[in-house]
Amino acid sequence: MFSLRFLAQFESNLITRKPEPEKQRLQLLRVFDHRKRLGEVEMQWIKDEIERVKTQPDEGVEDFS
Repeated sequence: MFSLRFLAQFESNLITRKPEPEKQRLQLLRVFDHRKRLGEVEMQWIKDEIERVKTQPDEGVEDFS
């Protein structure tokens, strides 16, 4: 939720302030890099969770076979 609010404010600031193109470009690159890194962390967490589920026995689940 925080990132959506941040991006909305960032967009609003870009529109109202109309910063110089080089500074604007660098800021956008930083925002996109931040989002990319968050995505990488989320993907790694998902992979780790999948491995954890595969290696840990199911607790509290009856075997009906």
